[in-house]
Amino acid sequence: MMLYYAALIFIIYGLLSPIYFRILRGRLSNEKYFLTAWITAPYLVSYFYCNIFLIFLLAIFNILGYILLIANKTKHLYDGLLFFISAVIIVLFYKL
Repeated sequence: MMLYYAALIFIIYGLLSPIYFRILRGRLSNEKYFLTAWITAPYLVSYFYCNIFLIFLLAIFNILGYILLIANKTKHLYDGLLFFISAVIIVLFYKL
C-alpha cells in the first residue's frame, strides 16, 4: 500500500509539470535551480515509501533527470514524462 503513495506522488508531479512550466516559463530568475529542486523533490519524498531495491531504481531515474538538465534536454522534464515513467516503474515493481 505504501508504494501506491510513491506512485501517486509521481503522477501528481507528472500532471503538474506542464502546468507549472507554462505558467512560470520566462518568469523565473534561475530556471535551472528551479528545475533541480523540481526533479529532486518527488524522489526525496518517495524514498520513505519504497524498499531498498526500488530506491536504487528511483535514484537512477533521479540521476537521469539531472543528466537531462545538464544536457539542456528539458523537454521530458517540462512534459512530466520522467515522473510518469517513475510511477509506472513503481506500480510494475509493486505488482511483480
